[in-house]
Amino acid sequence: RDLHSFPTRRSSDLLAATLVATGLATVAAAALGSPALALVPVLGLTLAWIVARVPLRWTAAVLLVLLLSLDSEEDAQGLWHSPLVPLGNLLRYNLDRVFAGQVPNLLGLGKLSGLEIVLVALFAVAAYRRIAGSTLDGPEVQTAGVAATAMIASLVGIGYGTVVGLATGGSTSAVILQIRPLLHVPLLFFLFQAAFRGPRDHVLVARAVVLSALLKAAQAVWVTRTFKPAVLAAGHQWVFATNHGDSVLFVVAAIALFARWMERCDARRLAALAVLLPPILWGMLANNRRIAWVALALSFAVVFAVTPWRPWKRSLVRLGLVAVPVAALYVAVGWGSSAGVFAPVRVLRTLVDAKVDRSTLYRQVENFNLVLSIRDSGPLGRGFGHPFTVYLRGDDISSIFSLFAYEPHNSVLGLLLFAGVPGFLGVWMPFSVGVFLAARSYRRAGSPDERAAALVCLSALLACAVLTYGDLGQFFTQWQVFTALAVAVAGKLAVATGAWP
Repeated sequence: RDLHSFPTRRSSDLLAATLVATGLATVAAAALGSPALALVPVLGLTLAWIVARVPLRWTAAVLLVLLLSLDSEEDAQGLWHSPLVPLGNLLRYNLDRVFAGQVPNLLGLGKLSGLEIVLVALFAVAAYRRIAGSTLDGPEVQTAGVAATAMIASLVGIGYGTVVGLATGGSTSAVILQIRPLLHVPLLFFLFQAAFRGPRDHVLVARAVVLSALLKAAQAVWVTRTFKPAVLAAGHQWVFATNHGDSVLFVVAAIALFARWMERCDARRLAALAVLLPPILWGMLANNRRIAWVALALSFAVVFAVTPWRPWKRSLVRLGLVAVPVAALYVAVGWGSSAGVFAPVRVLRTLVDAKVDRSTLYRQVENFNLVLSIRDSGPLGRGFGHPFTVYLRGDDISSIFSLFAYEPHNSVLGLLLFAGVPGFLGVWMPFSVGVFLAARSYRRAGSPDERAAALVCLSALLACAVLTYGDLGQFFTQWQVFTALAVAVAGKLAVATGAWP
């Protein structure tokens, strides 16, 4: 009887000790004069209990929604924040920044973000369940080994650029700034591949992505309609409504809805497409990011190229051949026009003509400086912690972005400069492997849902690559999330479909 009661007594003692520690922590936080901080121990205990009780896939799905939908203090140009912005800040920023001066040194964890602490905790949960032989998370599809290998290659590439940079006198703080977002990708990948079981969880993941896109689209529309007239009246330029990274979120959600309907054209999926796609596109329009439309167009082009020939594709090609002369005439006439009917042409021109857009001009000058810096640094790279060299001066943005030389907008050329060819190949490996696995999985897939998932993985990686080339890709949470998620989903899909042994 005593032996059988031992686990119960031990659990009771542990619970009592946890409650006492939580109470003391709450009293201490209240004594520091921060009511909000006083709630942290209780909320933390509650959250830990929930995470310990539910399948890991549900926790990962909630984390996915929080990372993609919560705004931070830098969103919406600082004009407006949702009531949940403290939680968004907690996930994205260092704890000593969020709780500045409220807790001495934060027990040594102040230099970590909330996301990093959550990832460590979830890894611990996953490891404990595997060791204990828990069946709570259910049977899962294994992930293609080459996907994990690609992530390890990414870590090796990051390590190479770090060693070179520090060995050549690079700034330690700049190194941390440059590599930290890159390190999040392998961490998120290993969480997603451990949490999600494979094709059975595709609907769960898709719903989390679409829900997040709808929430951010609503925010983008509301912020634009509320604040844009006053900003323009004050003589300022309207830049964006949420943040640049939401371009990837909107594109992936749109392709998810479209691919799901395209692969199985039934009334229910058509209704979902008709109801959910317009608000997402409206949010994309309100967010005012040209790169989103580029990524969306390229994603549709890839979907068109990968999918087999069907009657609707042949009809679309015939229509396109007829429309090409008309479209060329429309672009030619509207190239220098300011009429409202030619607004799409003006957007296209700002992408390619630096004479009409200062942002495009700045990026061309920046690319010129990056290319010359790469030439002078050689194939082994300059190393992280070093800036690119300014050979040709463009617009001075140092007053609003002091680290511009460490965080170039063109992150592809920046990575090639800082990490060199060896580091670049390692960091870029997940993109190559993810596209390879998704494309093979599409050909081998036996169900419409599996084919749709493969197409979404392709579009997600393409959208992330476009953002990497055009605008500080890896520094946005959405880029980190979708790069890791696409490779994880493609890795499991490849095994489930037989595309990878």
